[in-house]
Amino acid sequence: MTSAVYARSSAAIAGNETDTRFLSHYVAERLPAEVLLDAIAQVTQVPTPFTGYPAGWRSLQLPDTQPASTFLDAFGRPVRESTCSCERSAEPSMTQSLSLLNGELLNGKLRSDQGAVARAMTSGASDAEIIDRLFASALCRSPTETERTKLLAILAGSVAGISDPKAATAARRAAVEDLYWGH
Repeated sequence: MTSAVYARSSAAIAGNETDTRFLSHYVAERLPAEVLLDAIAQVTQVPTPFTGYPAGWRSLQLPDTQPASTFLDAFGRPVRESTCSCERSAEPSMTQSLSLLNGELLNGKLRSDQGAVARAMTSGASDAEIIDRLFASALCRSPTETERTKLLAILAGSVAGISDPKAATAARRAAVEDLYWGH
């Protein structure tokens, strides 16, 4: 995993833009439905409940496709009627876009009183600490100085001119939720 092949950039250079065979650059792929759902649950710190399975069960652990999940179905969960990988759909769809834009699953996780956003708000974390935690959990890296500056300005601007403490807290939480949603 530490070889040069695994360390390749996904940015193609002149001459290898169309290469998908000779490992000249990393070819980006979409995450499978189960991995995407588990990643969202991990970043938001809100596990996805599956009927008939213990709390905290991950979608990758599901032994079959019986648990109902509109998210998994929308993002290409295979029906597992054959062993062919062609069962899995990797094509983008309007349902996927709408699910991420205003779907209940993602928004519910962001608004949860037990999630990462709620913990950040009740812990008294500074805007910079919230940004650092988000980048570490969602992107596995620290923000660049440009990113940090822009995001700090956005969070500061969300409460600018609001004198009521309750309204300022609500506005800051909404901005932090948007930050998580965007990353």
